[in-house]
Amino acid sequence: MGFDNGYSLVKTHNAVLDALDCSRRASQIVNLVELLVAAGMEHLGQVKPHHIYRRVCGPEIKHFGELYPSLECNDLINNKNLADDWEANWKLANADAW
Repeated sequence: MGFDNGYSLVKTHNAVLDALDCSRRASQIVNLVELLVAAGMEHLGQVKPHHIYRRVCGPEIKHFGELYPSLECNDLINNKNLADDWEANWKLANADAW
């Protein structure tokens, strides 16, 4: 019994074509620029994590600052200012093993 990978190849091919659809990408960029201008921003560097929201579960929405806490320089090394879930994972990390 062989494995038919045809469906996934077609799906991958279509995804590549979608990614290369320059006219669609151009309109998305124009929409992004219009959104930034409407928000009073002049360049992408002004976009911060609290500007981008994501639905996490049903009606619950969080901004990226809540989902992806930021770290200051050396916070991991000094083991300070870590979010609870980051701290738990950091304690389990091992530089000598993957």
